[in-house]
Amino acid sequence: MRITIALAVLFAQESARKAETPRPRAYVEVKLKVAVRPDATAEQLEKLKDRFERAAKRWWECTEGHMAFTEIRIVDRTEEGDVIVTNLDSTHCDRKAYGRTVGERVYLGGRFPIVTFCHEMGHRWFGLPDEYDDPKCGNCVMEPWKGVFEFCDGGNHTARGADCWSRILKKHPDWKRSRPGECPPVKISVEDK
Repeated sequence: MRITIALAVLFAQESARKAETPRPRAYVEVKLKVAVRPDATAEQLEKLKDRFERAAKRWWECTEGHMAFTEIRIVDRTEEGDVIVTNLDSTHCDRKAYGRTVGERVYLGGRFPIVTFCHEMGHRWFGLPDEYDDPKCGNCVMEPWKGVFEFCDGGNHTARGADCWSRILKKHPDWKRSRPGECPPVKISVEDK
């Protein structure tokens, strides 16, 4: 009887340990092509590489580990890409805006704030509206001036209309709010033309 009980306890402990072991979860993998319109120097391209690596990690946090940029290809002197970088020495993509999303294309300045990248990706991937008009939502990346790197939910949404997580869940009903864990590695390549 003692041996049976001991084996049962060991089996229960092993089963509990396995249940506690975090399993890798599925996430949406995105490959991104970045078109750099003007002729960039090697130093500018290296700075862009660093900026996009940091932006990819923040996007992972914003989506709570549900979407990752796993490959980013930065191509100098081209017009075609998912992200178009203009004005290499500016935080703005044009005279009026830090960033802009037109259809499936995002426009950024070469020194774009990371929060602007995440804000524009919210437009691009989820169709989220701006939340910087009155009443503002200071708890969301869609109101980027607060420097918040998350999407608001029903508990902290203060703008008009539906909160961002409710809108995201309409497109991705299987996503759950969670801690994202460590961002998967991002492979970044640079083509200097």
